[in-house]
Formats: sequence, structure tokens, C-alpha cells
Amino acid sequence: MIALLRLSGAGAGHRRDPFDASRRVEQAYPPEVLPLAAMVPGYARNREAARAVFGWLAERFPVDPVIGEAVRRLLDAPPPPPSQRDLPAPDAP
Repeated sequence: MIALLRLSGAGAGHRRDPFDASRRVEQAYPPEVLPLAAMVPGYARNREAARAVFGWLAERFPVDPVIGEAVRRLLDAPPPPPSQRDLPAPDAP
């Protein structure tokens, strides 16, 4: 995302770190340009994060229709059932 912003001409609000473009990115771009809070809300909200990232990309760049439709279907599908590893551990005696 950061590289796409740079390549598309969206200027950073402050001087970027020349060695690591992701360093202080939250200070470089305002939320209306790069909505980081929606894009990285935490592990429990992966689907919402994917929806935010895909929406951001689709608003700014052409998306192949076949790939876009496949992504939309995945985002709109019901979540899969929890796996064994997602279930809470049984109470210890």
C-alpha cells in the first residue's frame, strides 16, 4: 500500500524514513488517504481488514473483474466454522 501511494503520487505529510518506508507511516498519511485503523484492526477482525484493504485498492486502481468477483464472494461468504485450535481449552481438573 505504501509503495502504491508513493507510485501514484500521493505525497507523504512528513519526511519519510529513507531506509524503511513503513516507519511512521501513520504520521505520513492521514486516515482519509491510508485508513490504517480499518486495514489492521487485529487478528479477530481479519475479514473486516480484508474488506477495507480491497475497498481501498478498488477505489484507486483497476481490479481485474474475475479476481474482484472472487474476492467479493469470499468477503460476503459466511465465516467458516471454528477449527479445533480456535476453540477454548477445556477446563483443567
